[in-house]
Amino acid sequence: MNAYKTYITIADPKELVLSDLPFKAGQRVEVIILTEDNQKVTLAEELKKLFQ
Repeated sequence: MNAYKTYITIADPKELVLSDLPFKAGQRVEVIILTEDNQKVTLAEELKKLFQ
């Protein structure tokens, strides 16, 4: 199994567009979507919970 990694920013939450991929037409690929954790947002939410 080979892996290809790329990063994009979602412009429209209803659509994901990947372009310029290094695959051949008809090639079967597995797509796994992972999100980056925004650590500042996560820490702020945890801090708010502590003060409640």
